[in-house]
Amino acid sequence: MSRTIAAQTFATFIFLSASAGLPLNAYAENNDPCAGVAEKFTAEAAKAGQKEFRVDAVRQSPVKGLCEIQAGTNIMYFAPAENLIISGSIFDFKGRNYTREKMEALVNESLGKTLSKLPLDKAITVGHGPVQIIEITDPDCPYCRRASTWLDGRSDVTRKVFFAPLAHPHAIEKVKVILAAKDQEAVYHAYMRGEHDKDAAVPAVTDEKAVAMADEHLKLANNAKVSGTPTFFVNGVVVVGADLEGLRKAIEKGNK
Repeated sequence: MSRTIAAQTFATFIFLSASAGLPLNAYAENNDPCAGVAEKFTAEAAKAGQKEFRVDAVRQSPVKGLCEIQAGTNIMYFAPAENLIISGSIFDFKGRNYTREKMEALVNESLGKTLSKLPLDKAITVGHGPVQIIEITDPDCPYCRRASTWLDGRSDVTRKVFFAPLAHPHAIEKVKVILAAKDQEAVYHAYMRGEHDKDAAVPAVTDEKAVAMADEHLKLANNAKVSGTPTFFVNGVVVVGADLEGLRKAIEKGNK
């Protein structure tokens, strides 16, 4: 997963680089070229009218003397000696992208915090194993179905399932049917296995609680900043997509 920085943020960084009255390395302490950079950026942003802009962290990058600037889950670089901003990725000849790795780690950390706070009493429960998985899924998503089929083969997990038909808006009707069912787990499996794909229509649901819960599931996923399905949270690890090997490692992390 990757993230891009909004144009306004780029403009702010560039403006700060050009407008700073003193070189930022003048604020360095203890021979750390990145010391004081966050404070200076924040102050200059305020002067430029960007009062809500903030630098969340500044670290030494993999390149000596180049500071890594973290703003949210975004990464840019700053060369204090030259007073220049650098956007883009740092990678080696083998193709390892250090910038992407750091941004993915930041995204996963942020997403993990929000997923861990989801109200599990509003989820449906699938399975009865010792390892708990929070699952954000969509009954019409082929990748969700693939991951679900793989998880069906494991007896060591309990899945707390929330529905977020982000890319398949008609799936919300199927979600309502699942949530309205007496045996939610069985109906979940039926839809995820495609047993109703050839049905002429999805049954209409009049159960107000199920309809409200379907809307709440989607709202919870949006508030948690889930951007795609399936998304899983297990043993403190976020797994996005039908990454079966990633899921296996995360599950077995809890079995050690």
